[in-house]
Amino acid sequence: MNRKFLEHLKILLDERDIPFNAKDRNMMCFLHVTTICVTHVTDAFTDKMLANDNADFTPADAALPLTDPDRQTFEEAVARDSIALCCSTVCAIRASGKQHDHFCQIIRDGNNKEWFEDEKGKTIQVPDLELLCDVWTCWDSLYKIINQFQQLQPVSETS
Repeated sequence: MNRKFLEHLKILLDERDIPFNAKDRNMMCFLHVTTICVTHVTDAFTDKMLANDNADFTPADAALPLTDPDRQTFEEAVARDSIALCCSTVCAIRASGKQHDHFCQIIRDGNNKEWFEDEKGKTIQVPDLELLCDVWTCWDSLYKIINQFQQLQPVSETS
């Protein structure tokens, strides 16, 4: 709740002889609390700082693709830190205008030349999306990044 609201509430309550200290009753915004909670949960199972351009991210198995990614165990998936890999890939593509433009061109060319297929082998159109950055003040930005990255998965399979 904002300060002005609490000050006005104090006036209304004072008129009814109800003691109320507006400064002492300050409450955090629900979305702010949600952001803090989501951040703590996410930080418990991933290291998003690995996506930072200055960080060295070379876990043992991350560089080598799995022979059958559909059959990996939960422990293997966690060890690879898929969220950090997703965020670092987005950062790498967005690192320069040239890389970003090349990625967008692959999407356009792939859609025009029907390069992209779903898991059943049917030709699909990949949405021409702008890669999102993680916004730490937005509780759902990591979800949006992962969701969008998943939509763009056929692009990585054509390389």
